[in-house]
Amino acid sequence: MPLSPMDNLDKISGVGEASIKKLEKLGIKNVHGLINHWPKRYVDFSNLNKIIDLSPGNVTIRVRITNPKTRYVRRGMNITEAFAYDDTSRVKILWFNQPYRAKSINSDIEYFLSGEYKLSNRNFSFINPALELVSDFPVNTARILPVYNLTEGIKSSDIRKYIKFVLTNMKVEDIFPKDFCNKYNLISADRAYHFIHFPENSDQIDEARYRYSFEEGFKLMLASSMNKNEIDLTDAHRVKFNLELAKKFIEHLPFKLTDDQRLAVWEIYKDIDKVHPMNRLVEGDVGSGKTLVAAMSALMPISEGKQVALMVPTEILAKQHARTFDRIYEPLGLDKEIALITSSTSKKEKESLISKIKSKEKLMIIGTHSLIEDYLQPDELALVIIDEQHRFGVEQRKKLLKKAKYQPHLLSLSATPIPRSLALTLFRDLSLSKIKTAPNKDKIINTKILSRSEYNRTVPEIMKLLKAGQQMFAVCPSIDSEKTKSVSQVSLEIIETYKDYKVATLHGRMKQEEKDKIMEDFLNKKIDILVSTTVIEVGVDVPNANIILIYSPRNFGLAQLHQLRGRVGRGEHPGFCYLINEDNEPSSRRLESIETYNDGFKLAEIDLDLRGPGQVYGVFQHGELDLNFFNFRDIKLIRTIEEAVALFMDKRYNIEDFELLNKEINDLKKITNLN
Repeated sequence: MPLSPMDNLDKISGVGEASIKKLEKLGIKNVHGLINHWPKRYVDFSNLNKIIDLSPGNVTIRVRITNPKTRYVRRGMNITEAFAYDDTSRVKILWFNQPYRAKSINSDIEYFLSGEYKLSNRNFSFINPALELVSDFPVNTARILPVYNLTEGIKSSDIRKYIKFVLTNMKVEDIFPKDFCNKYNLISADRAYHFIHFPENSDQIDEARYRYSFEEGFKLMLASSMNKNEIDLTDAHRVKFNLELAKKFIEHLPFKLTDDQRLAVWEIYKDIDKVHPMNRLVEGDVGSGKTLVAAMSALMPISEGKQVALMVPTEILAKQHARTFDRIYEPLGLDKEIALITSSTSKKEKESLISKIKSKEKLMIIGTHSLIEDYLQPDELALVIIDEQHRFGVEQRKKLLKKAKYQPHLLSLSATPIPRSLALTLFRDLSLSKIKTAPNKDKIINTKILSRSEYNRTVPEIMKLLKAGQQMFAVCPSIDSEKTKSVSQVSLEIIETYKDYKVATLHGRMKQEEKDKIMEDFLNKKIDILVSTTVIEVGVDVPNANIILIYSPRNFGLAQLHQLRGRVGRGEHPGFCYLINEDNEPSSRRLESIETYNDGFKLAEIDLDLRGPGQVYGVFQHGELDLNFFNFRDIKLIRTIEEAVALFMDKRYNIEDFELLNKEINDLKKITNLN
């Protein structure tokens, strides 16, 4: 029976229960996942050589094999030796810990043998080469071989074998119409799979990569463009700009707005004074004043008696925002409009707040995921503000937005800047405001990469800061892993090193109430040093915490390191960030860039270069999005894709006529839409 993309892995010949578990570790859950497990590189064994002509390097020979023998050299170690010969000469072969070779080799049969021909113990030989019967379609020898990301117990040869079975037994349907492929010089989906996994030459690899690059970019741009069309057809509350109120708000601020803040607020005011919903993202570096922009944005709807909801990822951040809004709204008498609802709000208080929200006694509603519960139905919700929007799943955001009669205006905030090239191509349905200049623009976090010995010499300086009453974060990539620095390990080290100070731990396995209590204690200076995982990455504002130690920094993304660094230096004292490079390896470009630059926008561009668009995009959105080929800097390709997208947007192709493409675009609309 032919295979289909959604078939389970056990339909593949040779894949049993043990193999399925290993493949699932690689994120491969079905047939579709397997054939979309892309090669990370290739090794060329396509040139067939005679033994007499061999030179060092990766080569393939067509041979017969004689005298395979296995000998045990010590416990747990055996060596299989044999000789390969053709009509010109012979060569020695060695396999380590592959005793089955001696029994499986037939001296009367010809084999393709591929491997590295190199000098070993003063003689040239092959060590652990691939061996395969001569055929017209070899899988693991005599061709350009793809090399895949693997896990323990799975080899690239296994992946190749499984994929060959699938492509032999499955009819690959194309998401694009044939004339569309011809118009844009795209090979068929079937050929693309064969060319990417079993190329005969480098030209085939290039053709497959172009097809997949075009396809990834096309689907994203079409989904984003369709989202924008839908937003433009939706009605929203029109919120008028009140100049006098804006002036009065600014007059009571204890500081001046930066030019970037003023521009962002003005762009928002213009957007919400329209009959179609705003979909704007304010991106600003850590400490750039996004919360103030949010507060000023909410001012206009509240002044008209309309409601605003601010949703944040953690309870402590919700309380933090509530305190901030209360303080800056108080001079205008608007502090009485604020309702804070979180999971820890008592039942009695929650019922009272819900009643006041329904009667519009409360217009500014701040909370965590509690805001999307069914009992909260704000009838006049004009604006939704989502802080750290990538922390929420798409369906969570949509559920909140659907609570009002009209589509609310949406303002998303993010401290993780989007690379410009990514924004121009992907977020086509999104308006962007950038806050590049922080109110305290001269304040820089002192960042240093330290070896273990350099860190030990820095401890006395850290002690002085702690003795002066300052606090410190120590961040680890894991909770209790033995492979990298963990909270359990580092907390013991910290307790031993900083004996006179109160130390606590924080990580994701703790209950939310426990995490909130620890953060409250840290905020209230009951804890001096907090050893944590990345749960402190976003939104934690502890003005007295000015030192952060980041252990095993190679395990963190560049944007993540910048976010973690942003947890310190938020008060009156300078901040210090120490990246403790335990393995003492030379610093990578990534670590050196975090040491060199404090500009999140600059780091975002470097991150795109180093990690690729797929991983970078994952920082902003949850969802099954996998970008492996699309190059955001390929201007020529982007122009071609824009032309192709226009064919569908202008209805010259009806997407509903193409079932597979329509399904994929609808799935992507959910993922790419910040709405």
